[in-house]
Amino acid sequence: HCRFCSAKTIWNKKYTAFSVDRIISELVFLIKNYGIKGVYFREDNFTVYRKRVIEFCEALLSRNLKINWFCETRADAIDEELLRLMYKCGCRGFFLGIESGSQRILDIIQKGVKVQDNINTLQLCRKIGIKTYASMIVGLPGELREDIRATEQMLELAKPDIIGKNVFIGIPNSELY
Repeated sequence: HCRFCSAKTIWNKKYTAFSVDRIISELVFLIKNYGIKGVYFREDNFTVYRKRVIEFCEALLSRNLKINWFCETRADAIDEELLRLMYKCGCRGFFLGIESGSQRILDIIQKGVKVQDNINTLQLCRKIGIKTYASMIVGLPGELREDIRATEQMLELAKPDIIGKNVFIGIPNSELY
């Protein structure tokens, strides 16, 4: 529902994902034929379907597939139990769309997450050993200096491993375009 995102216009508000069986079979193929050691799942929110993530993790463990992997997610789509399971089966990093440390801005862009949830998730990932890339957006419509200061304070407190600073540019077909 984020107002800056064009995914809903591209994908027609429908989220589709590969099945666990397909992902596992492709990983087995890549490991066997190319000797890969890691993989990055470039999916807008890999953890959106919790049951699928649990099945995926259990499949990795039951097949003894030792591979490091990274994925994209949101702070409100993971919790400590899921993080610990994901870490156990090789998850070593998250790309998180944090966007801003200002609740006012998060509300304006309809991110649907609280600043404190982002902080808690980033800190929990650090505690468990999962690296974090916090994707931030500056220059969002209505952003003020105090919003930027709130973002800087949030980043100091949450301490993501990497901070990606992106300048807002309206994406065609997004609400904020």
